[in-house]
Parts: sequence; C-alpha cells; structure tokens
Amino acid sequence: GVMLTPLLAALVLGLARARVLDSSCDIIVYSATPAGCSAAVIAANQTNPAFKVCLIEASPFLGGMMTAGGIGLRDTDDYQSIFGDSRSFAYKWAHLNQLEYGSKDLVLQPDVVIGNRSLYTLLTSITHNPIRIVTNEAVAERGGVQKNGAQIVSITTNHNNDPSQATTWTAKVFIDASYDGDIVMYGNISYTYGREGRDVYNESLAGIQPFNHFQNFLVPVNPYYENKTVIPYVTPGELPPIGAGDDVNMPYSYRPCLTTEKSNQVSFYPPAGYKSSDFLLLQRYLESFNVSGGPPVSSLAGIYEYKQYPASPSRPMRYDLCEGGHGTQGQTSPFTTDQPEINNGYVPASRAGKLAIAARVRYFVQGFMHYLAYDPNVPPKTQASTLEYGYCKDTEPYFGDSAFPPQLYVREGVRIIGDYVSTYNNVIRGRCESDSISTSSWTIDIHPMRRVAVPASAIGPFPSTEYTAYNEGQVGFEHFTGNGSVWEVKYAIMLPKRVEATNLLVPVCVSVSHVVFGSIRVEPTFLQIGQAAGAAAWLAARDGVAVQDVNIAELQALQRSNGVDPHYGHTCP
Repeated sequence: GVMLTPLLAALVLGLARARVLDSSCDIIVYSATPAGCSAAVIAANQTNPAFKVCLIEASPFLGGMMTAGGIGLRDTDDYQSIFGDSRSFAYKWAHLNQLEYGSKDLVLQPDVVIGNRSLYTLLTSITHNPIRIVTNEAVAERGGVQKNGAQIVSITTNHNNDPSQATTWTAKVFIDASYDGDIVMYGNISYTYGREGRDVYNESLAGIQPFNHFQNFLVPVNPYYENKTVIPYVTPGELPPIGAGDDVNMPYSYRPCLTTEKSNQVSFYPPAGYKSSDFLLLQRYLESFNVSGGPPVSSLAGIYEYKQYPASPSRPMRYDLCEGGHGTQGQTSPFTTDQPEINNGYVPASRAGKLAIAARVRYFVQGFMHYLAYDPNVPPKTQASTLEYGYCKDTEPYFGDSAFPPQLYVREGVRIIGDYVSTYNNVIRGRCESDSISTSSWTIDIHPMRRVAVPASAIGPFPSTEYTAYNEGQVGFEHFTGNGSVWEVKYAIMLPKRVEATNLLVPVCVSVSHVVFGSIRVEPTFLQIGQAAGAAAWLAARDGVAVQDVNIAELQALQRSNGVDPHYGHTCP
C-alpha cells in the first residue's frame, strides 16, 4: 500500500472531514469580533438574493473585546453617532442588555454573561437565512489562503490549531474581521505595523514623539540596578531621533472585571512563575509619590465604573481595570496595567509566538495587581485600597475559574496598505467624504509606546547626573481641528490593493496610518465599519463585482437603513 506521509495523511483527513462539514458559503466572515458579528448579521439579513453567510471564529468565544475582553462599548466620545439610531447593531446590543436588566438606559458595559447572551440573540435572530457559526477554527498557518490571481478562492482552517483537522471553506466574498489579520497575513496582502516616520505621510504626530507630560514620569524614578543595567519593564538602549519610525505597536492589555462585593470576589492571585522582583519599578514609582501611607490604587490604574451599568443595592457596581489613574502630579499614571514593548514582535510571530506574548501580558497585569495587594513593601494605604477590590467571581461561568478575560486587548496590530491610506491629514481637514460609510467617534488616543532610561533633566528641573524611567509615544486624546472627535470613515480603507485581492474586505486591520489607528481602533467604531463590510460583501456578491467596484450610493443607503449615518451631523453634497 501507499505510505502516508504526515502531510498527505493530514490532507486526506482534511478532505474526509471537509466532506462531513458543508463548507461552501457565499460570504465568509472570519473572526467574531464586533466588526465580524455586525458584518455577518447585515450580510445575512439582506434578501433578494439571500446569501449563505458563515462566521468562522478561531477561539471558543464570540464578540472579541466587547464580550470576551470585557470592555463592552464603553469607548464612545460622541454618543449620538453610535447609539442615536435604534436600527444599528450597537443600539440593538445595548438595548437587549437594557431589557435584560430592566434598566431605564441603554447598557453599554454589561456583565459578560448578559453581554454574550445579547450578542448570541442578535447572531441567531435571522431565522429566514441563519448565519452558520463555527468556533475554534483558525486559518491554517501554512497554506491557509488559496488564491487565483487576485481572487481568494478558499481558506483552510485548523480545528483547535490542529493541522490534522483541516477544513477548506469556499466563498464569493471574504471579510477578515480578525484583530490579527490572519487572512491578510497568510493571503499575501500588503501590510505594515508599528509607526510610520514623520516623513512617510507628513504627519506631525507620527514616529518617535518629543517629551509629553501626559502619562509620563514627572518625578525621577531610578530605572537601573546598581550595576547600571535596566530593571524589568524598562527597555535598554536609547530612543531613535524624534520623528523616526519604528516597528513598535501600542501596548496590549487585559481588561478584567473588578468588584468591591466581598461575596463575589476572587482575590488577586499571583500569576504562574510570579517573582515580586519583576515589579521593582512599580515599587520605586510608589515611593516617588512621597505621600504618607502611599497613594491609593486609583493613582496607579483606572478602575472605571462599567458604562451605564444599572447598579442597585442588590446589584453592586462593576469596575473595568484599565490603564489610567492619577500620577504624582495628576497626570495619567506612567506605570499602569499596560506595559510598553512586552508585545514586541507580535505581528510577525507564529500563533504559538502570539500566545506566548499574550501570556507575558497576562503575567504583567495579574502580577501588577497581586503585587499591590500582597507585597510587604507596598505602603499600607495603597495596599488597603487595592484589597477593597477583587476579580468578579460571577464571570467564571464564561471565563473559567481564573475570573480573568480570555481575550487579549490587541490595541493595534497589522494594518493593510491599500491603494488608499487614511492619514492624520485626511481626517483633520473636514468631514465630507464622498465614499464615507460611517463615522469614527474617538480622539487620537495612543498609549505610551516605549519606556527607556534617560537623564532626569529630560523630564524637569532635575540633575542630568541622575537617571529616570521615561515613557515615549503617548498622544493624549488629541481632537481633530474642526471635527472634535468625529470624522468620516472612507470605504476605501477596508480595501486591499486591487492587484492583491478583489474579494476581500478588512474592517479592523484597516488601511490607515498608526496615528489614525489611534482614533479608529475602538469597538463601537469597528461595529459600524463591520456593518458596512457586511453590506459591501452582499453588494459585491449580488453584482458579481470586485469589492473595489461596489455601488457606493447603494452601500451608503444600506448603512442608513441599518442605522448608521455615513455623514453623521453633516449635510454633504
């Protein structure tokens, strides 16, 4: 008989399994992030014709950061533009949450179990043309995307990342709604990551940034051991010149739920392999406050009330652990729950490499809270204020017994380079874009990108013989000239180059600069862009045209009928 090599065996098994699974679809949405979920619902809900929509998710969870990540839809700067129309996906989800609680307001950040239920209700609401939902299916790292010229023919997924359990899925149109851009990366689509230099698109906020008070050390904190090597969470070496580009992405984090309700607390346990010496910079930063008993935990991290959560005597408030806090001089805390550069190398990493980075980030967040709660060196007021909180035990049915969210907050990863790239100069010049499909309603919010050792004189009137930790790259809630925080999102930023893909839409890893990604990167905005991706995929499939050639007026009309105004608050020609 024929000897089956492992690869051939995998192919044969894959074919056998593919026959069992009906894997032919009309529209494939890869990744059940908010953008993916809204895209799938819009695409499946169109009739005339009704196309078969498959929603394929790599993890066991649906909803990305909105549910499995814990942040709901809290990041809205302009409430009306996101929740002003009851036909939009954002409104419907928040309203289902509201009904579940019997609250008087939309609930933008519910308990994860309720948020997940509301999402599932929306995903399964299209009874005339049900969305096919599969989980634990990730695009294969080798040969995961099959193309014929610029046409994606199929994608191959591995169940639980096991190449011997492969399924090949065909479709007319594909939407890559993943945070990691798997179809983009394995499909030979031009992409970038990190920061462009100032000269690439002539953006004033691009590249390495000058000194900024926002989220920086304003009192010197020694970054060195006695032997002059840097302590943990300070990067060795010097910064490149101001305006230079680099390959660093915004820091990643986790956003666990916290509660003060003792009966619902899981204590701040140490992560596996925990060493208190890793948090020496945190200890030195605490001491730099120079206040009796130490600063409260709210000086070190943002512990934010869940957005529009209907707290009551029987339902205590829930809190979102976020970077933030009020530092030594009221600035946002420079040492907090998101740590620059522990995510270095994430984009080009293998899936195993990405999981290892996620573990490093998890170690940092869990170790940070454990240190503040239990280390004997922590000042008493700091410790007591930390111990008022714990992780929310009632998330365990969804998150497992760690009561810790499974979804890594990938604030910024791959960005496609399409035929058009949106830059800072495009988004500040005014709002009317002929191909606008939604609005973005968040300021430019870029967290510290790097932390290095510098002479203390760089941060204030301190001797240059002394050294301090120093954060670089943060842009604190920069508004747009004339626009406030609202600007129009062009359809073009979802499109790969025409020569590379004519049937792929990319609503998350969009074709924008690092600076613009700092504004567009929030889930309420992704929901709106996802709706447009779903509508555009349906139009492209219906008309048999390239995604680059869909009828924009019809796409905008579909957005409006689904509750998203492409020219919100503006009359455009």
